Formats: sequence, structure tokens, C-alpha cells
Amino acid sequence: MLCGALVSAIACSEQASLGIDVLCAPMEDSDPTMTALGAIRSLARRARDVRMDLHRGAAAIDAALLAAADDVRERGTAVTPPASRRLVVILDPERIPSLHRSPDAFRPSHGPSGKALRDILDGGSPVGTHVVLSIASLSQLSIVLDERRELGRFMHRASLQVSEDDSYTLFRSRRGAALQDPDDPVSMALCMDMESSTSTRFRPYAPIETGGSASTVQKEAV
Repeated sequence: MLCGALVSAIACSEQASLGIDVLCAPMEDSDPTMTALGAIRSLARRARDVRMDLHRGAAAIDAALLAAADDVRERGTAVTPPASRRLVVILDPERIPSLHRSPDAFRPSHGPSGKALRDILDGGSPVGTHVVLSIASLSQLSIVLDERRELGRFMHRASLQVSEDDSYTLFRSRRGAALQDPDDPVSMALCMDMESSTSTRFRPYAPIETGGSASTVQKEAV
């Protein structure tokens, strides 16, 4: 739900064409992650200048990450800045073995796909390539990233309500633990720009119209 809402909002804010690469492990139709995948597919069908490619399975995921990293390097050396933008959306990365980090904290190492992901995170933003990592919990995030060393690579973070400990890890504040009104059953989410420390509390499923395209984010200042 949250991932689909954020990708939709990003797409609606883009002025240039947008390519979305969705990477995920094979899953059953009943899997909750299919909700996010369905929302992104729907966006690609109805929005102008949005293309989506789905990469499922180990070989397809590895190839997509390596290709995206190569594209970042090519964009970085281009004389003319690329007009198009690219999102690399990774759903449940803990289910993708090639992204698992080394358990040795003193000698961290990554396979080709893990290195490609970090190359995209390090060099992608200035050339219009961004990563959306969708994961169910911080404990699962640690399978892929070192929280202390690598969470800082993500300057925009979002979540539904979490515990106070997780909120301080994600947002350096308790905002993520104070989203819900006890008298309101509607689920709320928080998106925070870590550079400016500004945040937005929003309903991640309420459709609104933005620039002629449907967005699924209803904002509320925090």
C-alpha cells in the first residue's frame, strides 16, 4: 500500500518521462506485496510517459541491477543531462539472496548485485536515477543493509506507524510512533526529508488528482 502510493506520487510530480524497474522475488498472488505491484502496474497503464518493467527471479533481478548501475555510469559521463528519470523499485529485498550482505561486520562484502545497488545509491540521484526500497521491518532491512553505515544513503524515508525505537532509527525522532489518532481507525503514514528534517503525515491510499494524473497521497503537514 505505502510503496505503491509513494511511487504514484513520485510519478505524478515528474515533468520528464519516467522508467520504473520493479524487482521482486517470485511470490503468490495472495502475498501482500502484490498490492504494491498492482498499484505500480495500474499507474504505468494510465499515466502518460511512464513505463514499467518487471524483473522477477534471481537472474532477471541481477541483470536489471547491473544494467541500472551501468546506466548510472553512462548518465554521469553524458555531455547533455538525460531528460528521462528512472526509479529502481525493490520489493522485499530480504527475499533476494543476491542482495544479502555479508554477516561479517568487520569485513563487509557484497556480491555483484549488492555492489550494483550501492553504485546506484551513490551515483544515481544526481543523474535522475533513484532507488525505492520497500521492506516490512527494520529487522529485515538489516539483512540487506547495515543500518549504522548505510541507512544514511536514503535521504527520504517513509513508514506506517512503528515503535519508538524504530522511529528513532528511521527518522531520528518519535514522529513515526505518533501517527495514529486513537479515535481514528484510518492508517496514516509519514514521509520525511532527512536533509531538511521536514515531514509529511499522509493517508497512503486516498486518491487525489495531481496535474491530470491520479496520485494516492493525501498530505497533512506535520
